[in-house]
Amino acid sequence: MEKLDAFSFKLNIFGVPLLLLSVILGSIWAQLIFSHGFWMDAKVCMSIIVLILYSVLLYQRVRNQWLGKVAAWINIIAFVCLLLNFLLIDPYSQFHQWS
Repeated sequence: MEKLDAFSFKLNIFGVPLLLLSVILGSIWAQLIFSHGFWMDAKVCMSIIVLILYSVLLYQRVRNQWLGKVAAWINIIAFVCLLLNFLLIDPYSQFHQWS
């Protein structure tokens, strides 16, 4: 169980900055193309919510407040939100028209 927790923590350390970078670069690109209104798209809002969930999980994990089962449940909730973002919101998004 401890190995799984450590592996999950290492993947969060790797994934949160990548997600933050993708949100920043996507926002810059959308600002150049659309110039307004892209912040209200469901895909963008849900991506920011997922980023916040994973960031809070990582912060609390570093502060040694959320360990073991609590961290695992928050990680599962964040991953389910990520899947919802990809599977349910993506088809209705006006932001990603090429997909």
